[in-house]
Amino acid sequence: MNFTGQILSIIKEHSGITTGTAHTSFVESYAKKRISELNINETDYLFRLKEDNGELRKLINNATINETYFFREEEQFNYLSRILLHKKNEGCVKIWSAACSTGQEPLSIYALCKNLGINAKVYASDIDTAALEKFKEGKFSLNSFRNDGSKYKKMLEQLGNYDGDSFYVKKEHIKQIDIFVNNLARTKEHRFTSDFFDIIFIRNVFIYFTPELRLEILSNMASMLKPGGILFISINEIPSVNLFNNNKIELKKVHEDNVYFFKKTEDKVIKAEDDLNFKLNQLYEKEKSRQAEESSYEKILESYSRRFFKSLAKSDYKDCQEILKEWPLGLRKREFYFYFQGIFYRNGKNCSLAKNCFYKASVLNENFWPALYQQGLLEDSEGKKEEACRILKKCSIILNKYVEDRNICYNLVMEDLAPQDILKNCLLLSSR
Repeated sequence: MNFTGQILSIIKEHSGITTGTAHTSFVESYAKKRISELNINETDYLFRLKEDNGELRKLINNATINETYFFREEEQFNYLSRILLHKKNEGCVKIWSAACSTGQEPLSIYALCKNLGINAKVYASDIDTAALEKFKEGKFSLNSFRNDGSKYKKMLEQLGNYDGDSFYVKKEHIKQIDIFVNNLARTKEHRFTSDFFDIIFIRNVFIYFTPELRLEILSNMASMLKPGGILFISINEIPSVNLFNNNKIELKKVHEDNVYFFKKTEDKVIKAEDDLNFKLNQLYEKEKSRQAEESSYEKILESYSRRFFKSLAKSDYKDCQEILKEWPLGLRKREFYFYFQGIFYRNGKNCSLAKNCFYKASVLNENFWPALYQQGLLEDSEGKKEEACRILKKCSIILNKYVEDRNICYNLVMEDLAPQDILKNCLLLSSR
């Protein structure tokens, strides 16, 4: 097994995390950077990871993408507010944000409970110790506020104040949340008893785990939920979790008020036909709305793209920033959002932030070749020919199929450049 393979194996062994293809290169770059900083070779670094828990922790912290914001997936919080109101007279409601990253999710839950006058105890955990330290600091960039979740913004503002380009949550509120380190992959090593929680959030984390480990984690979460308890995962992850004919996990999928979630069964029996009906209903609704939604998204993106590039051509960066803040599609088409951010930073000569945005776009959609192309050009401009060549080769493979299929879905972001010309340039630069 090569060096990168050994690094990924260590990460998976200790955290359960399986990095995607695009993020693997980021982890590899981090490991090589640490080797340079420590002035040791690859063998010594692998040995240090086995002997030094602090070094291992730093590696694991860099194996995830901490993209989060307040009241993410607003419709789930709309539904949560209705659940909480029903529980108002039932004593203390226990809620766990089980993959809380830098804290925006548990603070959203806390703010909602406080605003509704609910007696609640919020717990928050993550495997990333650096992210938890940021959470405890209580300092959040304004990017933590998005259009998605904006109806709840005033609730957050009651917890702190703005200072420059940051929002600060008062420590008195952060101290009300029980924050701790937790490894979801070590499913047997949890601190809670059975039937402990009323509600669990475990969102935007299953992309890092194998299907088998996802089911193991869900089984563990189900054991900690009270009968009738609710478990929220991201709407994007719902299709990746298959509980069909799995009677060992005491959860069933529920679709209610336009929100999908899992509910712990009262009688500890999950009927296969319930899950089958859910699947059929989901497929029907998905097929029914897919074409209409895609058409709508394309029109919105086309209009947004024209506005953005028009302001960019005028070097009106202030207007560009305002346009970026007004991203109209919420959680959908996020690769485009990060791409526009990358273009903004690229034109502002901030190559580091630009590359980071293009990288995030390519992680969200591995076929999104415009982000790979921009990333490759930036690496080339910085003299990193080998890395540029690697990225542009990957881009040319994806782009070649895009051209052959006569696809046009990404043409709107390429600033009047034809895909065929970009393909020629990719092949030229990657063959040097």
